[in-house]
Amino acid sequence: MEEIYIRKMKVLKKPKFSLATLMDIHSDKYNPVETADDAMGRKVD
Repeated sequence: MEEIYIRKMKVLKKPKFSLATLMDIHSDKYNPVETADDAMGRKVD
């Protein structure tokens, strides 16, 4: 097999990128989702 050089490449489909989706993903990092344990409270002994 010989060395092959690729000079040009064509992208068939542009990737889907939604800024709103990206912001939703990163907003969860700063505003964590409330877990069931936190919502219902904890047992007191």
